[in-house]
Amino acid sequence: MKTAIRLFLALAGTSVFAASAAGQAWETREGCRLAADDANDADSFRVSRGTEEFRVRLYWVDACETSWDFPDRVKEQAAYFGITPARALLLGKEASRRTEDFLRGGFAVAGRGENAGNGRTYANVTAGEGDLGEMLVAAGLARIHGKHDGSGKLRNLLVLEENAKRAGLGGWRSEEAWQEAERAAAERTKGLLAVFLLAALALALYAALPVRRRRK
Repeated sequence: MKTAIRLFLALAGTSVFAASAAGQAWETREGCRLAADDANDADSFRVSRGTEEFRVRLYWVDACETSWDFPDRVKEQAAYFGITPARALLLGKEASRRTEDFLRGGFAVAGRGENAGNGRTYANVTAGEGDLGEMLVAAGLARIHGKHDGSGKLRNLLVLEENAKRAGLGGWRSEEAWQEAERAAAERTKGLLAVFLLAALALALYAALPVRRRRK
């Protein structure tokens, strides 16, 4: 029943949106690559294509934040999955890694120039494995939320989300699985800290060398 209600409400919103977007032509840009940007996350990132760079925000889906910059949004995302805000942040980082892997071989961006704020435009992004937004929902790494593109994509997203819930994937994982994910995240943090400390030690040792020995 809940799924039927969500479908009705979302489709109603989609119909309104589709009417407001009438006449706007879609453009698909092939051969895109993920560009480095500190603001990149699973559903919003900088794209490079030849000599141009631009930022996109996915239609339909919203992945969890990766920091406390927007605390109210983190709490809202956590509530959607029924998890703690701290786990929502872990989920956001996991989703970002999956997005990077998904886009590694290049991808296509399809949109019609709709403003998503902060210098971004809304888009659907596809790679060899399929649609990025659908992949994130199917893996339990994003919620169905945000701007619709006027298509009938919602029904499929709801099915993918229900399957992810039943399989206990991503944000829908069991308590035991969450504890394992938290242990793995802690190990990654330790590893990064060890690398940082070794690099700092190497720089300190180099700085301590006499100038003449540095040049050899």
